[in-house]
Amino acid sequence: MTPQPPQLEATIAAIQQTLAKAYVMVLLEAGEITSGRAGKILGVPRLEVLEMMKRWGISLFDDSQTLEDLALEVDQAERLLN
Repeated sequence: MTPQPPQLEATIAAIQQTLAKAYVMVLLEAGEITSGRAGKILGVPRLEVLEMMKRWGISLFDDSQTLEDLALEVDQAERLLN
């Protein structure tokens, strides 16, 4: 294989990094991984992942829960604690 010019190698590396971030953000948005796991995959602190989520418009909270689901969870937690 013919060696690539350094500029091309840098461009390829930047594209790969961008694609990895995009893939991880998709997994986060789908709820498939946690922000902590995303940080480990990307090799960055969790705080940086949270900042990335903000830039990508990904909520830190599970928006799929209805108010009834949340109320049921709270009720179940209260019963376990009492």
